[in-house]
Amino acid sequence: MNTGTLFRARAIKNVFGGDAITRVAGEVVFVPGVLAGEEFVGRITRVNKDYARAEVVEITRRSP
Repeated sequence: MNTGTLFRARAIKNVFGGDAITRVAGEVVFVPGVLAGEEFVGRITRVNKDYARAEVVEITRRSP
């Protein structure tokens, strides 16, 4: 996974600080601005050894 990579995902759960967690290609990704259950298109903004951070490009399905 590289910075700038676009992906589609579903937010698994929200954690302390307001970020959502999802998995992309088996890697943990933290994404601010989405709620658990929402589906979205994201872009990787930073890659660390154990996790990555991303931004939301588009929310494709809102959480109920």
